[in-house]
Amino acid sequence: MRQVYAQCAAWTMNIGDQEITVQVMDPAGDPSEPLKVERRFGDEAVMRTMLAGPAGQQAQITTLLVRHGDRALELTFRSLASEPGGSEAARLATAMSKFLAPAPAKFLGLPLG
Repeated sequence: MRQVYAQCAAWTMNIGDQEITVQVMDPAGDPSEPLKVERRFGDEAVMRTMLAGPAGQQAQITTLLVRHGDRALELTFRSLASEPGGSEAARLATAMSKFLAPAPAKFLGLPLG
């Protein structure tokens, strides 16, 4: 997935008669600190956030992919995009962190660490 995100950082998709642009955020600019998160789970993990839709109506989609042995897990979080550094962005980051802490262990049967 790292290769896919590196090769294709933006694309469009059609939903009904509307064309929607999706753009993968640079990991360094991602407020959920994906590189730090990736090191916490399984044998291999990748996390990226994408913004989709027109300005003012953008959705934020964060996907965490985890591989542990021959098992894989995908977790996806969707919300309306918020201003970076704003109170809503902080609230969403906190909620996502609370979910992420036990989720891969729970779903992959790993010890909570």
